[in-house]
Amino acid sequence: MGTAAYMSPEQAAGKSLDARSDIFSFGSVLYEMVTGLRAFHGDSKMSILAAVLNQEPKPASEISRVLPRDLEKIISRCLRKDPSRRFQHMADLKVALEDLKEESDSRQLGVRDDPNSPAEPRLLSPVRWVTIAVAGVSLAVAGWLWFGRSAKSPPEGPLAAVPLTSYPGSELSPSFSPDGKQVVFVQAAAADAGEIYTRNTDIYIKQIGVEEPFRLTDHPAPDLSPAWSPDGQTIAFARQLSPERVAYIVKPQRGGPERTVAEFTGPKGAIGMALFDWTPPSCAWTADSQGLVVVGMNAERVGLLFRVVLQSAEKQLLTDPPSGLGDGDPAISPDGHDLVFSRKDSNGRGDLWRLSVREDMTPLGKPERLTVDTPVNLHPAWMPEGSEIVYNGGTGWSVNRLFRLPLSRAARPVPLAVTGHAPAISRQANRLAYEVRRQDSNIWRVEVPGLGAKPREAKKFISSTRQEMEPRFSPDGTKIAFVSARSGSPEIWVCNNDGSQPFSLTSLGYANRPRWSPDGRRIVFYGHARGSLDIYVMDAEGGALRQLTDHPSVDQNPDWSADGKWIYFQSDRRGSKRWKVSVGGGEAVPVGEIGGAPVESPDGKFRYYDKGWPDTYGIWRVPTSGGAETRFIDLVHPTGGWVGMDDGIYYISKPNEKGVSNIRFKDFANGSDRVVVAIEGRVNWGLTVSPDRRTFLYTLADESGSDLMLVENFR
Repeated sequence: MGTAAYMSPEQAAGKSLDARSDIFSFGSVLYEMVTGLRAFHGDSKMSILAAVLNQEPKPASEISRVLPRDLEKIISRCLRKDPSRRFQHMADLKVALEDLKEESDSRQLGVRDDPNSPAEPRLLSPVRWVTIAVAGVSLAVAGWLWFGRSAKSPPEGPLAAVPLTSYPGSELSPSFSPDGKQVVFVQAAAADAGEIYTRNTDIYIKQIGVEEPFRLTDHPAPDLSPAWSPDGQTIAFARQLSPERVAYIVKPQRGGPERTVAEFTGPKGAIGMALFDWTPPSCAWTADSQGLVVVGMNAERVGLLFRVVLQSAEKQLLTDPPSGLGDGDPAISPDGHDLVFSRKDSNGRGDLWRLSVREDMTPLGKPERLTVDTPVNLHPAWMPEGSEIVYNGGTGWSVNRLFRLPLSRAARPVPLAVTGHAPAISRQANRLAYEVRRQDSNIWRVEVPGLGAKPREAKKFISSTRQEMEPRFSPDGTKIAFVSARSGSPEIWVCNNDGSQPFSLTSLGYANRPRWSPDGRRIVFYGHARGSLDIYVMDAEGGALRQLTDHPSVDQNPDWSADGKWIYFQSDRRGSKRWKVSVGGGEAVPVGEIGGAPVESPDGKFRYYDKGWPDTYGIWRVPTSGGAETRFIDLVHPTGGWVGMDDGIYYISKPNEKGVSNIRFKDFANGSDRVVVAIEGRVNWGLTVSPDRRTFLYTLADESGSDLMLVENFR
């Protein structure tokens, strides 16, 4: 994101950016070079951004009387609020500075010289200023050319991608037939890819160039991750029989009887991890088409790779990742000598690894790590000659970059000229297929004038072409914290209660679930600045980031105690599911096996929590002094959200048969449960209520789904 004082107005406002934003930032630096002062300043990050948006800097000539007039004009043009009135290209700016330097060298520059102005130290001559400015632009261009083009291998040239599928819902997980003429894939009626684990999905086969696909499976359970055998005869896939059971099945590619070759039962809630792209079930064929490598599990762990012999159904453990990590996305080289797979934590962060194997898949030594450039690396696919792989890499939500990586020592990944997910490469016909996901969620607002009053029409409130979610009113109702990916990765943003003056509070690469302190001065959230997820707190106006947990576990979903002294959070540490840590720092303390992200009632007597998907769609409570838990609310929307008040809880209910959910209120005192307002649309994460209880913000997935794309002549 950069530093607030050098941010362009369009970036500060969360609008779309182009190279002209960098020209504004360059002008801010040049202004500071010639005056010794920042062009925009303030007492806080918010006031600096307000200055960038609304104020003009003091004319540079009023600060430095030796400043050439033409140089001041150049700086002023760089700093215009309207991008269309700036230099449109850095090359034009460079030419202007070079012309200025030529005039400087010939001593023809006009300098403002007010004899009545007080004398000031002459830091540098006009000639030196212009020389430095030209050198700065030249270094910037040269640096871009060198670091952007030379430090890494050049990116792929233009690739012509055309739609392979365009059906309603989602098409996922492509795999080519050996001749490259057909592709097998998953079709999900659900537009949200996360829902494919709970709704029926089936396997389809499409001949390239023929519109209608052939339906291979019609089982009511989700069928996932198909893989075409190297001999072209058989399709293997995973079937999610229950949240804890997965079977691997083979079926002739032209249809016919299917056969289960392996089944695994894992810990309760194992599929919940698959929802977050940790270790979803998937498989890869051995080179001889006589076996599979599958993602399996046992009663304690998910994310173990097994070899399964088709004829005997024998299972052989191939990998045993360290605690807290899971292996997935297996891909076997065309010659059968190497297995590449992903090794990730429960938030999906991790790298690709290579394991050399014998013909019978017995490991030769230990796995070696292949990727280090991006935090998330997954879905490897082998090039036909077996010397390169193509895979997904990225950060947080933005794992949509495709890279190719030669498997030679010291090789660096090369970005492809297309973006997508789950690449597949044909062994013949030089074809590449991949998923393109459509996902845009926005924050909506609805006004409810009073109890029993008719709600006003709901309107889209905070939006962009990226995801916005998890809104939260400040305790006094004047500010809103929310999560936005508009800068390229999910970060915590803050704006006024009317949506104006948004600014990015964080720049971690991933941050989520902001929660205000009771006094409204700080915001706690979870994210990652380094490895695993941790709990952080910041002043709501910006400033230094303070890390409250630093543990190799996954710490997430924080919230404040009623007195503002403690942060409760969820963790996968041993000994407890829920912990608390002092706002002042120190060691975290276990608080028991309660579920969800606990919220303490304002009187401090109870902690309320949900148990999370897929256990129970409800809210539970337990006395803070100890005692048995009791169920308080049934049928809460699994991705909707809820807010605890002093007299009850607002929550979003599960949708009815028509897809309509409701914001409801459950009263602590009498147990009544009433509808506040109906919600139409696909509810996403987040619900918040203004202090006067008249404004409700929630999140809707306005567009989601995925299609398959095809690239011809991919080599």
